[in-house]
Amino acid sequence: MVLNKIKPIWSITKEWEGYSIDVCLPFSQVDPQEYLSIYFSCGRPPKYIRKDKDLVNIKKYFFNHNKSIPTVFHAVEIPAYTDCVRGRLMETVPKCQFDLEGCEGIFVNEPCVIDGDMALGRTYHDHGNYMGAWIQTL
Repeated sequence: MVLNKIKPIWSITKEWEGYSIDVCLPFSQVDPQEYLSIYFSCGRPPKYIRKDKDLVNIKKYFFNHNKSIPTVFHAVEIPAYTDCVRGRLMETVPKCQFDLEGCEGIFVNEPCVIDGDMALGRTYHDHGNYMGAWIQTL
């Protein structure tokens, strides 16, 4: 995991090594039929894992079956990679707006956006706004 710090007048983040989380279930062993929801988290991981073939299949299953999908921050890159954002109202941080709109998603800059079974936030600051809406979709 990467730790981030944003200086008050800067628009970029300083990153450094944070901590590690051991994988208890690799994507290749996930049966998406066993889950009600999939949470796409923020930070750098979406940039690196979005092309994983097993995760691509999991993502497509959740979108194709209209299952609950909360998303925050850079996580928009995960569904965008598999063409799951086209025509969907979504939010992310403004620096990821290009990735979303380049895949024909519709950028909304609000603390909570609901589109079908998706509940979305821009950053961790929005958790209080979209998490309740996400729980209601379950």
